Amino acid sequence: MAIKKGYLSSLGIGVELTFGAGIPAGGAGAIPIISHSLKRNVNLTTSNVIRGSRNPAGPVTGFVDVSGDIVVPVGYTSFGALLNLIGGALGTLSFAALDAQPSLAIVDGGAMTYKGCKVSKLSFKFGGDGEITATLSIIGKDGAAGGVVTGAAGAIDPVLWKHLTLSLGGASTTQIEEISVDVDFGLDGSVYTIGENGTRREIPEGLA
Repeated sequence: MAIKKGYLSSLGIGVELTFGAGIPAGGAGAIPIISHSLKRNVNLTTSNVIRGSRNPAGPVTGFVDVSGDIVVPVGYTSFGALLNLIGGALGTLSFAALDAQPSLAIVDGGAMTYKGCKVSKLSFKFGGDGEITATLSIIGKDGAAGGVVTGAAGAIDPVLWKHLTLSLGGASTTQIEEISVDVDFGLDGSVYTIGENGTRREIPEGLA
């Protein structure tokens, strides 16, 4: 098996028809990324059953958790498309979270498909002389091997630090070197119910 090369990495996102349905008919379209840490974890609990032996018993499988961060470049057009996937109304000077946040299928370069995913937090860090990035913190329902990323990520029209302006109380200021902004969408990732095979039944929206 050939070694995977980082510069060939790709990530695709598609909006599910229903929560946890997986890749939609239109596929998972490629998005520009810098890095990601998405993964599927299964909680393992030590069994306390007495077996008449000092040898350890196999663990008991518990809840399934899909989570991780996706770091993306902030571009004038490409990032607006990502905001639509988060489920917000983008205005000229504002972003308002909608009541129903779309659930996403995310494909990691054909290696894994994560379903029932939602963006739980959006983070920005402005300052310095590097490229401006945003971090999308993801929680999801489940993941499985396989999946196809559709197309290729488009060209980036990056927002540069020198393009930024900052106002405090309506007045422009040049006294700030760095600023961080976190938008937490208040998702509830604790809904594990009987009959869902250890996965989240849903991820309800809360106060953003």
